[in-house]
Amino acid sequence: MNRATKTLLIVYLGSLTYVSSSVSAQSQLAEEISVPEPTHLHTAAEADGSVLVWSELLGEINSADSNATVLAIEVEGPDGERVRGVKISLENSTSSDQIYITESLLNNLQNELRELEVTRHWYGKCKAQYRCIHGIARCRPATTEKQAYCPGRYSTSSAEVGFLLGTPRSSFSFPSVKAAQLDTLISEAVQVLE
Repeated sequence: MNRATKTLLIVYLGSLTYVSSSVSAQSQLAEEISVPEPTHLHTAAEADGSVLVWSELLGEINSADSNATVLAIEVEGPDGERVRGVKISLENSTSSDQIYITESLLNNLQNELRELEVTRHWYGKCKAQYRCIHGIARCRPATTEKQAYCPGRYSTSSAEVGFLLGTPRSSFSFPSVKAAQLDTLISEAVQVLE
């Protein structure tokens, strides 16, 4: 093997080591837990004969594109079972939707939102023509099971940043909003539901 070939091989193997160590570090941030739709809270809330026992407005996230209202809720289903969690009502100029997150899934959502904030610092400037989008592994396009919600963040080559929140039916874009804003409201929900 000549010297140039050896150098290229060393550089290539070194880059593989760097890539695999970076992927491992990123995947350790948040455990990948599937959140298929409908969630238990969604099923209870939408069932005929269900009753909203109580709700508490936790706050709103408003942006130039989309708005979100976040409520802590408790629902009694027609079978008498009570289910608690968070309802996020989303709307933009073309659509509206709701996300129901059962209480047991709130810590998972917090971990995902915090991962989005941490990884924001790992990527350089966006060089895409339109947007660079960073999301959660369980929501990757190859996933065949519809997820109840998919958080993400985006950036543009002109340094615009924002938060994304998707449902199986729509995607809602929040320019100039960070995932941390939703994380704050979810933290409040966890305290209210204790």
